[in-house]
Amino acid sequence: MSRSKCPHCGLALGNYLYADACPHCGEELKHNTAPLVTTPPPDPNRPVSWPVRLYRRITKLVAS
Repeated sequence: MSRSKCPHCGLALGNYLYADACPHCGEELKHNTAPLVTTPPPDPNRPVSWPVRLYRRITKLVAS
């Protein structure tokens, strides 16, 4: 995943091996950038809290 030299300027990264940008030229090191973590989708089987159930019952009662 990490390379020992910057692909833009050829600088040996050394202590900056896992950096997101080159310390010399400032260009982004795309091979070192971690992919963004997405949040998992909400669980449809999760129980609904009692205030939400009460609100839904009241709105259903008023609508009928």
